[in-house]
Amino acid sequence: MAPNPGQTLSSKSSEPSTPPNTSNPDTSPPRTQYQINKKHYTSKRSYSQRRLDQIARVQAELQQAKDECEALEMYVYQLEEEREWLRYILRGEG
Repeated sequence: MAPNPGQTLSSKSSEPSTPPNTSNPDTSPPRTQYQINKKHYTSKRSYSQRRLDQIARVQAELQQAKDECEALEMYVYQLEEEREWLRYILRGEG
């Protein structure tokens, strides 16, 4: 049988081709100014995103503290009302 177009008869055709090793800085091509600027912008953006996330967390904690404070104020108000009611009862019986 004849091989399909783009296919060779050698056994190496089934092996995936390995990309060139670019991890070694000596063999990697020099970076363009665009790549340098893009990396710098990305790192600034991720820093800004981290700051925004931190602000959002602090705001959520602040809101939770406000809610807890409001609940405690309501509880104190109820206790004060109960105290006044008990004083009224004790004065009436005394």
